[in-house]
Amino acid sequence: EPEGNDFSAFFAACPRVARVLFNGAAAEKLFFRFCGETLQGRAAARLPSTSPAYTLPYAQKLEIWRKELLR
Repeated sequence: EPEGNDFSAFFAACPRVARVLFNGAAAEKLFFRFCGETLQGRAAARLPSTSPAYTLPYAQKLEIWRKELLR
């Protein structure tokens, strides 16, 4: 059974975190299921999963991830 991490403590210790990026839909879904209230106005974005099972070509994944990380 999945469990949420203590993002309240994490965000309290790291107050400059302004955005949360999710590695695919499952990560986003689980975060909001267990920890969504901890975002408190921070931006969030779901990115394509880095899993090799995902069908988007690597070059496209890399372009999307790079764009978000350099934002």
